[in-house]
Amino acid sequence: MGVPTIKDTSTKVLDPKLTGSPGADIVCRIEPAGMYQVTTEIKDGATVNRTLPVNDNQQGQADFTQNWNGKKDDNTFAPPKKYDVIVQVTGGKKATGEVFVVRVGV
Repeated sequence: MGVPTIKDTSTKVLDPKLTGSPGADIVCRIEPAGMYQVTTEIKDGATVNRTLPVNDNQQGQADFTQNWNGKKDDNTFAPPKKYDVIVQVTGGKKATGEVFVVRVGV
């Protein structure tokens, strides 16, 4: 069974309304070697704000990056606050991190 980790645990801060915002990169790794189905959710408490595209064939023992652009599933901008990032491998193993959405110059 795969065990995911979020490799870059630095604080992620983004302003999705800022022109040219690169979003927030979530760098992950799964151990051991193998092929895994991975789901990444951006949550505000119990509410799922964004489900990033499912990666059906993620290779274990290799870094991979998913990017959140600061938008919710309905394509509206997420309001400023802290969001939890949950990276989950089919079978229940998961890793968590966080992203802060801010507004600059508003």
